[in-house]
Amino acid sequence: MEDINLQRTIIKRLNTLISLMSDIASSENSTSTAQKIHRLSDLGLSPAEIGEILNKPTNYITATIHQKKKRSEK
Repeated sequence: MEDINLQRTIIKRLNTLISLMSDIASSENSTSTAQKIHRLSDLGLSPAEIGEILNKPTNYITATIHQKKKRSEK
């Protein structure tokens, strides 16, 4: 039981760090939310993980990723 709580704590802290780093990068380069989503997706994170990090609904993340794929297919 303690292992599960420890894992959740570690994941929460890592997500916080990723979010903070994303905010720092976006303030320097004025990165849009869509660009952050694409970058995190390219790094292998799932839509649910990206939504957690950016504090956005999973549907929004999935739709944004899908739009990029749709545009790149043309």
